[in-house]
Amino acid sequence: MTRWCIGIVMLLVTELGFAVEYNPPEATVEGEIHQLNFAAQTLRLQGLDFGVAPQVRVEIGGGYGAFTLLEVGMAVEMRFWRYADGRREVFEIKQLTGTRRPLVR
Repeated sequence: MTRWCIGIVMLLVTELGFAVEYNPPEATVEGEIHQLNFAAQTLRLQGLDFGVAPQVRVEIGGGYGAFTLLEVGMAVEMRFWRYADGRREVFEIKQLTGTRRPLVR
């Protein structure tokens, strides 16, 4: 009986494993890039430091680009994950055209 119970529990954990994954909340921020560190995969925007995901999606001038094509002073909108330990990891960056007031949502 005990082996059977353990087998059922292992099956449930395996099949429902996705239910226990942690999905950090998403947030959006707009502003001007103040600092870039390509080697460390980080940037600073509105006085906040952000890590940049290796698979970050970057849009520059309406086309797709790379993180290394961003420049200090560029106005961007970023989508990022907020982790419980305070880290922020950007997964999408889009260059904004024109001047827009920085906004955090």
